[in-house]
Amino acid sequence: KTKAVRIIPGILACFAVVMAIGFSKSLAKGCLYGIQICLNSLIPSLFFFMALSSFLMQSGIGHKMFYPLCHPLSKMFHIEKKYIPIFCFSLLGGYPIGPKLIADAICKKEMDSKTGTRMLAFCVNCGPAFLISAVSVPIFHNYRIGLIVYLSQILSAFCIGCLLGRKKTSSPLSNISIQNQQYDHQSFSNEFVTAVQTSVKSMALICAFVVVFTGISQILKDTGIINAISSLLQYVMTKESANCLVVGLLEVTSGCAGLSGSPSMPLFILFTGFGGICVHIQTKAILNKAAVKMNLFYLLRPVYILLSYIFSMFFIRLCGGETAVFQAQDQIIRKNYTASPISSVLLVILSIVLLLSNQKSDTIETN
Repeated sequence: KTKAVRIIPGILACFAVVMAIGFSKSLAKGCLYGIQICLNSLIPSLFFFMALSSFLMQSGIGHKMFYPLCHPLSKMFHIEKKYIPIFCFSLLGGYPIGPKLIADAICKKEMDSKTGTRMLAFCVNCGPAFLISAVSVPIFHNYRIGLIVYLSQILSAFCIGCLLGRKKTSSPLSNISIQNQQYDHQSFSNEFVTAVQTSVKSMALICAFVVVFTGISQILKDTGIINAISSLLQYVMTKESANCLVVGLLEVTSGCAGLSGSPSMPLFILFTGFGGICVHIQTKAILNKAAVKMNLFYLLRPVYILLSYIFSMFFIRLCGGETAVFQAQDQIIRKNYTASPISSVLLVILSIVLLLSNQKSDTIETN
């Protein structure tokens, strides 16, 4: 078993090198597509929120912003009031914001690893900027769908937090460190520079993972592996939806982009709720320095997705969330005399005769 453990990674590494060399064009095409995703979607929608949330958390302004929510949410989640802004910023910023703030708090000894593990289960969420602007409007041509799904994910995270908060208490270490840390702040300029620097590192890590996974997805497409997997799913969904499912489980942005051809609400909720393996690896990399385990996160993520789907379907039925299922690609060209002129004249004459007639049907008399 020990020899197998040593040999298998080497074999997989050699296979990866051979595939990268043999499909270098596909790899380059996928990496270029990943760079475009980073420049057009991820960086505009994530970087500002990442830097801003880090600055507000380090300066203590975030605690004042969400002060009305701190007391009730801390009671429901059974966590310290100091941690509530982490939850709020995870809902505003997107996937990496929550894990990053949790890791920063643990490294500063403001939070214990057990509390971080518990909060991770409901602090990994899709941000509104990405969910609405980058996904919902281009795919469904309707921002209301994005708002509904975003609200559903907020309620799902709230339910998970309340579920984990039952009969839970914070450790004394976190209380002591919070009291000692509340007044230990640097100048705003230093905190802003530090927040931007750490956000640049985190953003570079996220973009690197996206580029790698888009390259891998393109190789899987060109080798026919994705098609082979999709053929197994054709009994329950179309081939196009199956291809989007495989790609979306690997990387959420590419999967959502694939829905533009055939919009699907269940897949949209699944991709944005699950986040993709790429996001999970990013989260794991960010949390490595904080010694936070992701077992509880993986255990409750299916519950999170299921609740998001239930809430989304309920709000769509309640509030309405119609989408454009048909869109004319070409301009409609009007042509004269598409009907017979003689038939049109006869139709007008018959209409006039009907109006002038003294004979009326029962329906007309009733009306």
